[in-house]
Amino acid sequence: MSNDEWKELSEKLHYGLALAEQRMLEKKAQRNETVIVGTLMGK
Repeated sequence: MSNDEWKELSEKLHYGLALAEQRMLEKKAQRNETVIVGTLMGK
């Protein structure tokens, strides 16, 4: 796989993850659910 192909795949994955997160947050807001955000250090 060439460098350009890796870059394109990475961009698609980042886009897909951001879209999934947005949809999850919208559904939680509709159901008035709690969202907990943490750091990598567990805070």
